[in-house]
Amino acid sequence: MEIKDEKELMKTLVKEIQSEIQRWKTERLLLIFLDEKGNIFYKKIVSVGYNKYVAYFYPNRVIEFINEIKPHAVVWAHNHVTNIARPSDVDDETLYWIKNECEKRNIIFYDSIIVMKDNNNYYSYRECNRLDIIPTKNKVTTGGK
Repeated sequence: MEIKDEKELMKTLVKEIQSEIQRWKTERLLLIFLDEKGNIFYKKIVSVGYNKYVAYFYPNRVIEFINEIKPHAVVWAHNHVTNIARPSDVDDETLYWIKNECEKRNIIFYDSIIVMKDNNNYYSYRECNRLDIIPTKNKVTTGGK
């Protein structure tokens, strides 16, 4: 990707994610697609949490959007309504799965970002140098739609 200013892109991404999903009392899972210059050209909330605030992850839906839109790069984002910035094991597993699916399609997996409900804090796997994690338990399946 031809990104001129990575810090500026991160500020833009966090602002977009916060405006889309931060205010909700339940978890939202958001896909953001970037073009080759790092511009956002498509956003889609792919799941909304109901019971106990947690959204169910539908891998087949994510694959459908990626195959249909054919982005240059993907950002995976969600909110933590608990205001705990630390990623969970499930967050790590989901990142690993989506990143692998992107790589199969020659699509850049740019980042996974978690925003907090009541403040401007966020967690970026890219900024924390954790994009190459391999979870100890890879439980993500392709079931559900």
